[in-house]
Amino acid sequence: MAADWYFGAAKGTARLFGASQRFRKSENATASEKMRQAILLTGLGIEPWEVALLSYAVAGMAAAIILPVSIIALLFSGIELFPAGFGVLLLASVVPLVILAFLAEYPKRLAERVKVQSLGKMPDAVNYMVMSMRNAPSLDRAVAFAADNIDEPLAAALRRVLWDVYMRKYPSIEESFLAFAQEWGAWNDDFKRSLFAVRAGEMEGSRDGLQRALDKAAEIVLSGTKRRMEGFAASLSGPTFVLFTLGILLPMMLGALLPMASMGGLALGPWEMVVLLDIVFPAATLAFAQNILGKRPGTSPPHGITRGMSSTGRRTVLAVSLASGVGLAALALPQLTGTPGGAASFLGFVPLLWAVAIPAGIYLTFTSRESMNELARMRKLEEEFPDALFQLGSRIGEGMPVEAALAKASETMKGTEVAALFERIAFALRLTRSTLDDVLFGKNGILAHHPSRTVTASMKMVVEMVKKDSTAAGQAVVGISHYLKDLRKLDSDIRLQLGSVMDTMRTTAMFFAPMVMGVTAALFTVLSTVTQGIDLGGAGQLGLSVAVKESVPAPIFTLIIGVYLLLTVGIIMFFTSGIRNGPDVVQRRYEIGTALPVAMAVFSLATFAGQMVIG
Repeated sequence: MAADWYFGAAKGTARLFGASQRFRKSENATASEKMRQAILLTGLGIEPWEVALLSYAVAGMAAAIILPVSIIALLFSGIELFPAGFGVLLLASVVPLVILAFLAEYPKRLAERVKVQSLGKMPDAVNYMVMSMRNAPSLDRAVAFAADNIDEPLAAALRRVLWDVYMRKYPSIEESFLAFAQEWGAWNDDFKRSLFAVRAGEMEGSRDGLQRALDKAAEIVLSGTKRRMEGFAASLSGPTFVLFTLGILLPMMLGALLPMASMGGLALGPWEMVVLLDIVFPAATLAFAQNILGKRPGTSPPHGITRGMSSTGRRTVLAVSLASGVGLAALALPQLTGTPGGAASFLGFVPLLWAVAIPAGIYLTFTSRESMNELARMRKLEEEFPDALFQLGSRIGEGMPVEAALAKASETMKGTEVAALFERIAFALRLTRSTLDDVLFGKNGILAHHPSRTVTASMKMVVEMVKKDSTAAGQAVVGISHYLKDLRKLDSDIRLQLGSVMDTMRTTAMFFAPMVMGVTAALFTVLSTVTQGIDLGGAGQLGLSVAVKESVPAPIFTLIIGVYLLLTVGIIMFFTSGIRNGPDVVQRRYEIGTALPVAMAVFSLATFAGQMVIG
């Protein structure tokens, strides 16, 4: 959950450099409470003095390397000391300070990110507590059940509620629970109020009073989460517009202007273009995209899909990808060896771009395909599950045995994923004559390794509820179905709000940007062919003779533009997938894998078509 690289770097630096006892005591004593809370919340497992030592050591090493190298480079490059040399030295001096600030403040930024990502887990945490309390009004059981079924860091925080009681930090579970509510409620008042409602439910003397308190707890946290997500969706337009401008429009306009600028003697050299288009713009776009994604609250629990292509299959796909990459790169050999002719002259370095996009697309798409199919089935099951639980709860409430209720619900929802699951459970109950708990969660249970936490946690509660009277169990299962339906609606509403902006960015990255970049590359190629060595009027007397060929050869320009395009498409797909699906690696890999070949195909077609039309 926490940044493992930071933990490893801090511990490694502490072992390498050590620290005096005075330094440790001083840094630990002067550390702010916010830093202590950040380290505790993120689970980094380090002390404040290790944070300080890491930031000082890395910044010092960076200064010891960057400054001398910059001075030596200035002495041998012949660059004038002012203003260019002064700017280089100033930049070299600022870099260590930036590293110092980044490492020293990283735990706090990580803590803020963890808080935001935990927002979507809070309704699940309250839901699991409510489910447990409906079954048995025991706060410690409710906390343990929620901790077992949600993701970090809330799971660790809830386990700490129980652990603090065991270690006698608090005399009772109620006091430890209220302390947890105050700690997490300091930045989310809705979550705190819902936890107070759960605590109040335990104190109710009647069943009706308990139900009212639990319903209130669920409603408070759900409505609060929905408000925050709607606020995030509303605030996304500004940062997304900046990202869209920075990552696509500005570089696209710059690339479109380069051919005309070169005719005025203002052409950039190849290294300047590489730094600007292939390093500065992509790095800034990625950093800004990461910053926006860090503010996205989670809306659904992460899946546990582990099924995918076998290791043999992955090696086969990797071999095919590498072979296709080598074959495509070979098409650029005439250009690389300086003996272009015919088709080789026409293709230029474009095959090198294919040699990156096509193999990456093949590997990412084919290695994610099985996981994507499993993910689609799981999401369909979760969409159908609330209605199925309603059917199941109604049958149980009528006094029907669980086996018969499962079979009846399966028959009612025939043809769906959840019907197949219920039918499988009912068949296993008839065949083995085991308990529902063993059939579902035994050693080889049907749901023992199921990827959906929503399904497994809900069925765990059904197992506990059916052990009591059928009427109460049926009502409780129906209540769970209503709550799950509310969560599904919240998730779909948020996806709908974010969808239009994300679709625009994806379409631009995959089609519009490659088309403009391709036409730009074609225009540059044509201009370099027809104007090389020609002076425009008296421009030569002013030192402004045409410098297209001398500045950047057309094939190199196309390669630079193509590399920028590949990087931008990858970053935009990474961003849009993260906004719509959260930290879903399977979906992200698949979308990037499908987008890269499409964007490169559009770019190639636009380049070749532009050369034929303009030429």
